[in-house]
Amino acid sequence: IGCTGPLDIDKGILLDVENLPTLNYFPLKDTVEQAFPLRVILDNDANALIYAEALWGAGRNAGSVLGFTLGTGIGCAWINGGKVWRGHSGAGEVWTSPYKEGILEDYVSGNAVTRLYKEYTKEELPAYRIAELARSGDKMALQVWDAFAQALAHALSWTVNITDPEIKKNLQIGGSVLKSSDLYWDKAEWLFRKFICRSAARHTTLLPAALGDNAGFIGAAALILK
Repeated sequence: IGCTGPLDIDKGILLDVENLPTLNYFPLKDTVEQAFPLRVILDNDANALIYAEALWGAGRNAGSVLGFTLGTGIGCAWINGGKVWRGHSGAGEVWTSPYKEGILEDYVSGNAVTRLYKEYTKEELPAYRIAELARSGDKMALQVWDAFAQALAHALSWTVNITDPEIKKNLQIGGSVLKSSDLYWDKAEWLFRKFICRSAARHTTLLPAALGDNAGFIGAAALILK
C-alpha cells in the first residue's frame, strides 16, 4: 500500500496525516491483513510512485532518482542505488518545510492552487478549472501558476543541493497536477537551474514521470516484488 504520510512504516500505522484526519493513528496494515490472507507492506505514496519510476519509468537505469509528487499535496522521495531512502520514521515529509509565511504545501500542490486563487479572487475553484482559466488568459489564474512555479523551483533546488544525486542525476515530477505542467514547467525549470549549483545543473535532468496514474500501484507492488 502506498499511503500519504507521515506514517509509522514498521508498525503500519498512519500518524498525523493532515489530508486524512479521520484516519489519524489508524492501524492500516493490521486492518488489511485481518481482512485478506495476504502479506501487507505499507509505505509512503511518494516513495511508491518514485520507486516505480526509478525501476521502470523515466528514471530507469539512473544511479539516483530524486522525485516529487504533485497532487492534493506535495511529496518527495529519493531512490539511491535501487533502494528507497528512508529517514527515521520511513519517509521525508517535504510538504511541511517552511516557505514564505507558511509551509511549502501552501504554495505547491493542488490545494495550494485553489487556496491562492481564492485569496486573489474570493472564488473557490478546483485546480483543473483554474488551469483552464489560465490557458484562456485569466490574469489571476496565471498569477497563481506563476507562484506555484516559483515555490516548486525552490523545493527542487533545496533537495538537489542537499542530496546531490550520484552517477546519472535524474529529477522527476509526477502526480495529478502534472496535467497542468504547461502552465508552470518552463518557469520552474528555469528558476531551478538558476538556484542549483553549477556542477549539478550540468548533469541533472528534469523529467515528467512516465508511468502516469499507475505509478503508485506499480511501486507499491514492487515493494514486495523487489
